[in-house]
Amino acid sequence: MRQISDTAIGLAALSICENLLAVLMDRKVISHEDIEELLGDAAGLQHSVDNGDAEVNEEAAEIIQQVLDGLATHRG
Repeated sequence: MRQISDTAIGLAALSICENLLAVLMDRKVISHEDIEELLGDAAGLQHSVDNGDAEVNEEAAEIIQQVLDGLATHRG
């Protein structure tokens, strides 16, 4: 079996989550405001966690913000 990179796994997970949030928002299962709160909390957690890798945490927070920005343009 071929070894799958951590990067590919992360990108797949991110894509699934982004699309799931968009579908839930489109179907009015969850409001855009609730998604903003959820992602804002997740980004805040990345800023506050102390796991010894502040650079990775900052990058994660930036990715979360990019997802939020992308969903804002998707908002219909």
